[in-house]
Amino acid sequence: MNVYIVAGLLLAVGSAPMAWAGVSYEHGKVSLQADGEPLIQLLDELGRQAGFKVFVYGEGDLPVIHDQFEAYPLRKALRRLLGKSINHSWVWSSPNQLESIVILMPGKGSRVLGQVNQVPVEASPSPNEPQLVANSDPVLNELERIASLDADQVRPVDFARLLEALQSGDRARQELALEAIANVGIEPPLNISVLRDLARQSTDPDLQAQVLDVLMLYDDPVPLRSLLQAIASNPDQPNADLAREYLDQLDTEMNPDG
Repeated sequence: MNVYIVAGLLLAVGSAPMAWAGVSYEHGKVSLQADGEPLIQLLDELGRQAGFKVFVYGEGDLPVIHDQFEAYPLRKALRRLLGKSINHSWVWSSPNQLESIVILMPGKGSRVLGQVNQVPVEASPSPNEPQLVANSDPVLNELERIASLDADQVRPVDFARLLEALQSGDRARQELALEAIANVGIEPPLNISVLRDLARQSTDPDLQAQVLDVLMLYDDPVPLRSLLQAIASNPDQPNADLAREYLDQLDTEMNPDG
């Protein structure tokens, strides 16, 4: 038996969500307003906006959702939507790009959501489709767990693990740690000077930009301004324009009356 991918137009990031879905994805964050919307429709719409596919194997019905939240990181939003009772796995093409979600339901058959083109899909997983394989790096698994927490759930040992990840030199661990910090905040023993050093020393423009985003959330304006000036004045810095943009933002916040 063949099934077909649900067809539709891919929504641009920041565009208004479909009224029936009540979900939006903007600047890497998910917001939800759902009062009895089917989970399968919410996942379909979120997949279209965030660029991932949803593979549903089996014939059972997914639940309806009564929930609301605002500006959740994608991982945290999906954990909240899927919960612990739905058998699922995620496939990431990079630490910040979800490729697909695989959901296993009782029975036979399959459905695939979140694609643009109609393509036949076999009723059972093929060798080229995502398999339910746990992440082989336990550190990444632990960082994902921390990133999904609310700020009041984070323990000192969790902040220590974030600090270790930032200093590890491993790009995937650093990105996940930064995502977690953006979500849960900065507390001892996480020293913000580690973030400043990472911003100064990083030769990866994407990673440096992510660090600057976090510093704009939590750093003291005076040392942050000095750091941004150093980056903005260096013509070899790929994020010089971003640093200048953040400097203008800081100046406005520090001198609201001009």
